[in-house]
Amino acid sequence: MKKILIIDEAEAFRTLAENLCLQYNLEPHLAINGLDGNNKLLGIVPDLIIMENNLTRMDTLTILNRKKSNPNTTQIPVILVSKDVPDRDYLISTVPFGVKKFLKKPMEMETLIKAISDILHIDTEVDHTPCILEVRLNENIVFVEVAMGLNKNRIEVVRYRILELIKLHKVKNPLVLLMLTDIPFELEDRQKLTSLINYCMKGANIDITKIRVLTPSLVIKKYLKTHLDLNDIVVENSLDRVMYGFVNKSKDDLLFKTSRSHEDESINVNYRQESNTVTDSSETGTKKSIKKRIAVVDDDKVVHAIVKSVFKTFDWEICYYLSGDNFLKEPQINDFDLIILDLLMPNVDGFEVISKLNKKMYSKIIVLTSSTQKNDVLKVLSSGIRNYLIKPINGESIKEKAFDILKSGR
Repeated sequence: MKKILIIDEAEAFRTLAENLCLQYNLEPHLAINGLDGNNKLLGIVPDLIIMENNLTRMDTLTILNRKKSNPNTTQIPVILVSKDVPDRDYLISTVPFGVKKFLKKPMEMETLIKAISDILHIDTEVDHTPCILEVRLNENIVFVEVAMGLNKNRIEVVRYRILELIKLHKVKNPLVLLMLTDIPFELEDRQKLTSLINYCMKGANIDITKIRVLTPSLVIKKYLKTHLDLNDIVVENSLDRVMYGFVNKSKDDLLFKTSRSHEDESINVNYRQESNTVTDSSETGTKKSIKKRIAVVDDDKVVHAIVKSVFKTFDWEICYYLSGDNFLKEPQINDFDLIILDLLMPNVDGFEVISKLNKKMYSKIIVLTSSTQKNDVLKVLSSGIRNYLIKPINGESIKEKAFDILKSGR
């Protein structure tokens, strides 16, 4: 059995890497800092070292130097991991010390698996199911978003990310909201979903009464309702109902589909009957196809994936921007038919983007945000923008608002 020495000061990463090694029949050994790692290196003589780049008690370069100078350890390969990406010169300087790979935290588990597999030349089973997964915290609620599919390797990391967030922010009485968007749910996905829910509960150290599932999928809902251990989980397809029952917030506080402006904007559309283009009627009754141009301005890649999935059958031009400043550099910014805009982004936020847009564009904006503060909502509505969706969202909500704007030609 090959031995792996994991030197990292983050408990969550050590535990995650340890479980990953055990899963692939590798023998993990854990070190909590540089000095501990150096001592264990000499005693264990591992086949591979996974090491944090910024260690205390003994820095990384000192350990690498000592490893190189010892004939028993000089040939041991190293994977460096770090939240920050070192400059190119630094990375090149580590090559003579046996550094074979550099991985940036946080990383997908299949990335770490592949790195280990490539270096040690062992066979590992990697799940290639497309999947976007994000874990974030708002007050005491942990939001776990999963889009596109359930990937076995990626969902395993959920437990440790939740644990890390709760520990970092000292959260008391955590709640978990699991959001499943555009998830194909076949027979092989049942065990993956069961594992994902258990990972969420273990990470937050909660029981089944403190987790909710938000999904439009009737198949998933039926599966959970017939599951022997998970049938008591509350499953909803509407965020306002989840939040209202989950945290006892009033509908006034949520400001979700409750103000008159929201009610005036709501429509019902049978999306199964939509064609690949939005049509425009002339006075003679003839119709012409119009290719639409859509901007998605959000630093959350999960939102990008949801929008892409929602409009994948439409032959439209969809442009994605991870920041407000990048969007404002767009030379044809006033030519978009629809703008899906996040409010809370670093540097240039959504409010600044709105202030710099031509006011004729306001009717084409869907504000998409995690902010439920009344001041934020009123500020947006007072500017003349009437489409406001609260994160976390589902694809149908975006689609409904989008078609309302595109079909009206505003």
